[in-house]
Amino acid sequence: MKQATVDSFQAIQNDTYSVLGAEILPKLLVELDHSTLERYRDALQELKKWDYRYETGSIGATIFNMWWNVLYGRIWSDEFDKKKKQLRWPSRDRTERLLLDEKNSIWFDDITTPEKETRQMIINQAFTQALDSLHSKMGQLGKNWRWGFFRKCRISHLGGIDAFSLGPFEAGGAANTIDALTEDFGPSWRMIVELGPKVRGYGIFPGGESGNPGSYYYDNFFPAWKEGKLKELTYMVSKEEFPDSVLFTVTLN
Repeated sequence: MKQATVDSFQAIQNDTYSVLGAEILPKLLVELDHSTLERYRDALQELKKWDYRYETGSIGATIFNMWWNVLYGRIWSDEFDKKKKQLRWPSRDRTERLLLDEKNSIWFDDITTPEKETRQMIINQAFTQALDSLHSKMGQLGKNWRWGFFRKCRISHLGGIDAFSLGPFEAGGAANTIDALTEDFGPSWRMIVELGPKVRGYGIFPGGESGNPGSYYYDNFFPAWKEGKLKELTYMVSKEEFPDSVLFTVTLN
């Protein structure tokens, strides 16, 4: 990046572009048997026009995410979902490489069935299973399929107290984007520091500076954090400085 600014770094922090989606979705779509997908036609069109961004209003993001999760499970669950064994499941990157470069791999076969499944069979089965699941959970394709509505987020209180938590709320981002926000996990602290003759810092976290739930300052940063905004941080180089952002001081004797 050349001529980087605070704004350009802020845009990076809020980037919802999915490299996984861009790399794998076109390869998955060509494997679909369209003769069996008439009742999924509208959903398929939404998926084809997806821009690979997990934006709040994106329906394509919801469909892809569900398809990927089902497909991941269909590939690995028969070997790794063992109650008597603690096995670490393969990574997202390993799964992508399998789908792109190892089309005849034995991992595509479901060892719990008498039939020998292939890569194309698993991809098609996962697609219909994902769409059927979405229809069952969210009804007919429409506004309920928007990514933000489907994937509600929540910021839980450290003590697990619901009344002191925030959410549910709608937001963009996903585990496979730079803005790595999931249902209950995400960027708890965003920060940018601009170096120079005068150092400036910008940051935000999804709460406030008070631990008192009755205080205005308990969650006053949350709206700005949810929108991906930053606040200029107070940076003092001497004890004589007293910027307007300082509301009060405490002196310990």
